[in-house]
Amino acid sequence: MTASLALMPLRPDDPDALVAAEVAELEALAASLPEDEIDGVPPVQGPQEWE
Repeated sequence: MTASLALMPLRPDDPDALVAAEVAELEALAASLPEDEIDGVPPVQGPQEWE
């Protein structure tokens, strides 16, 4: 499966609208995944330690 995020402006005029668009795109990607690919995968919870 190939996914691509839409190009984002360097300085968005409306950060809330940008976040809403990203969330909608992620929800659409999640909805397109077969259930057997996500069954049993625990959700991410709490802050993550990125190194």
